[in-house]
Amino acid sequence: MKRKFAFGLSFLLLLVLVSGVLAADGGYPWQNHLPPFDFRFGNMIDSHQQSKVNNQEKLQGYIYIHYTGEVTEDGYPVAQKAHCPTEECDVGWRVKGTKIAATLMCLTPRTWQVSPVDVPRERGYSHFHWLGEPWSPHGQGHDGVGGLVIGDTYEGYLLKRTAVDTFWWTGSENSANPGHLVSRGLDPHSNIVFPGDVVKCGGEGDHEEHEPVPTDHGGGPGGHEITSYIMRSSEKSAK
Repeated sequence: MKRKFAFGLSFLLLLVLVSGVLAADGGYPWQNHLPPFDFRFGNMIDSHQQSKVNNQEKLQGYIYIHYTGEVTEDGYPVAQKAHCPTEECDVGWRVKGTKIAATLMCLTPRTWQVSPVDVPRERGYSHFHWLGEPWSPHGQGHDGVGGLVIGDTYEGYLLKRTAVDTFWWTGSENSANPGHLVSRGLDPHSNIVFPGDVVKCGGEGDHEEHEPVPTDHGGGPGGHEITSYIMRSSEKSAK
């Protein structure tokens, strides 16, 4: 009996160790939000994220992608948003997050204004996602309510995303967005701005973020890079 118990305990510890190694390596499989990665945002991102939140409201987890099977002319695999409950998905990014509030400035491309004091000093926190309703930004979903409202403030998580591999990201399956290259490592693509930035909304498609362009935000609290859609108010005054 003791021998069987010892064997069972050893096997359990091995499973925990293997799961930990997979998680650390970015290969944590989709488990449909089983513990410990059982935190839910309460909207569409839950179909392709698994994460956990500690008692300091710090988030850690994974965002999943679906490889379409296509390859770009340069040889990069094409990936889009995954719907993990119904299709094969792989980890696209490891994520860390901190809970903040953000004000929606644009729907296309989706742009959120945040306070610099809420951005961690650790480099890379550059992507915001809201908590709760609406299910989708444009109001299409099972909740039957409208979408995100420009000018409204939402609670959510500011994420630092680290890509586990290099791929060509197109976003949604039916998006008009031609996509962009995501390189393995820290992903600088951003959907946030600071007060005082002049934001230019416009365009069509399901753009969720901007191409990173170095600005003087790079030396700020988050050390992040923001977008060519944004012109600093100081630059506007100089013209």
